[in-house]
Amino acid sequence: MSLRNKAKILKTGIRKPRFMRVGISSSHGRLDEKWRLPGIHSHFRRKTEFPHNRPNIGYKQPENLRGLHPSGLRPIWIHNLKELEKVDPKTQGIYVAAQIGAKLKTKIVEDAKKKKIKIFNPKINRKIKIKKVKKEIKVDKKEADEKNDVGKEPVKKEAEKIKESAEKKNVEKEDEKNKDKVKKEIKESAEKKTVEKEDEKNKDKVKKEIKVDKKEIVKKEDDEKNDVGKEPVKKEVEKSIKK
Repeated sequence: MSLRNKAKILKTGIRKPRFMRVGISSSHGRLDEKWRLPGIHSHFRRKTEFPHNRPNIGYKQPENLRGLHPSGLRPIWIHNLKELEKVDPKTQGIYVAAQIGAKLKTKIVEDAKKKKIKIFNPKINRKIKIKKVKKEIKVDKKEADEKNDVGKEPVKKEAEKIKESAEKKNVEKEDEKNKDKVKKEIKESAEKKTVEKEDEKNKDKVKKEIKVDKKEIVKKEDDEKNDVGKEPVKKEVEKSIKK
């Protein structure tokens, strides 16, 4: 049986009805609609009431078509590259396992596309494309930044030169200010020394003048004492002369 005939039979040959679980209407959404066996005392199990569809042997598919994908291929789960090598693209398709990392998934998908193997995972191609797009965007941003840097290199160099010149000027200004401060300090120290020398000279002069004044005062006192002792003698001499 060809793949086309298998696919047609799978899609249109035996259509199974929807098998509903008993007691969904009274559960108010608390129970799942998936088929479950009814209880021991259920009328539905005894086939006395609830004339709904229930699974029977008559709904079984032929042995050639059991377990096939709607495309007519037999699905196989892939966990590594060795398992992929054993796949026959004419009769088999693959499901990539979810436990695998992103790198291994990308490798498996690329090898499957090269060998023309059909992948049944609905979102795996989309996820890999999104990751690749993100990586490309990052790479493009880096390249754009590098290009901008290459275009801006002369501008950056000029800016650096301007900064260096400005820094040198600032350093020179600071050095000049420091030199002026040092000169002022030297002048002030020299002026202080000259003032101190002048003060010392004036002190020496004052001391000499004080010594001279003391000597003169002592002489005057001595002269006065001598004059006081000679006054009676002078008077007697004058009297004798008058006589």
